[in-house]
Amino acid sequence: MADGGLNLRDSIRLAESILVRPEALALELERPDRDPFGLNLPPITGSGGSSLTPDAGTLKVMATLYLQAELEQAGVVAVAEVLSGERYQLTIYSDRTAGLLEEFARRKRDWPDRRTREQIFGRVFGFGSLGSLQESSLTNRDFQTKLAAFCLEIRRIAMDLRWRNNVSPMLEAGWRQTAVDLLVNLGERRYGDLSSAARRIQEQLSSAITLLSDEGLGQAFGTRGMWSILRAVLGDNTPDFARLTTRGQSGLHLLNWLATVLPAISDKNPQRRILEGGSPVFGWAESWLTATGFDAAGSNPAMRRAA
Repeated sequence: MADGGLNLRDSIRLAESILVRPEALALELERPDRDPFGLNLPPITGSGGSSLTPDAGTLKVMATLYLQAELEQAGVVAVAEVLSGERYQLTIYSDRTAGLLEEFARRKRDWPDRRTREQIFGRVFGFGSLGSLQESSLTNRDFQTKLAAFCLEIRRIAMDLRWRNNVSPMLEAGWRQTAVDLLVNLGERRYGDLSSAARRIQEQLSSAITLLSDEGLGQAFGTRGMWSILRAVLGDNTPDFARLTTRGQSGLHLLNWLATVLPAISDKNPQRRILEGGSPVFGWAESWLTATGFDAAGSNPAMRRAA
């Protein structure tokens, strides 16, 4: 069975590829007769008859936002903002490093500030450390629970496939229900210009990674590499980078994959099962569960609060 291995560079590349043509994507989404991903997606509807879930394009954008949200908790953008703001107090000997700091400071006015980013992540995923965000009625308090249930059902199927060739109909039905629950939860958060927000944050994140990975900046702190620089700046407040990056990458891949199977989930009379042995989805779900604090047996959902 594929392990769904994760690599941050590849995950960042995937997130960027989703947002590569935002103008074209927006035009395509405005056409009711056109599915930009060629899925001919039938909506999952509620009793009122209106679509309750995000379409494939919006769900893919949400996938990139999820990676951004987890890396926000790792302090990647926030530390780059602080260093660029204090660039004249840093001991920098490299013209390239000085240029990167100056460029980040110059572009900062065009990017969302930390409070705005946390408001976006809080509304869509329930993330954030601001007091007002925690008390806000707009905060998506149920997303983490829905995603956990979704991953736990995938884990159950993976365990079942160890003993049989096909997924049992009961487990298939349970997994589909958690998928629908997750989609409906995100459907309530699909409003607003998420594509534009995700694109701007992705530019900001990519620039922050480039800056923090710069060798000249590392020399100013007597170290090298983005994670070492983050540790040097954050000190005792350094979060668990491995946990946050694993959650972010696995969540990105899971939501992006979910967007590609929306028609099959919507089908009330499926001709074939969606999850089969060898799918990398099992590895992504297991990675998210482990990083979140679920034990291997899935019996103790010991959710650890994100930093």
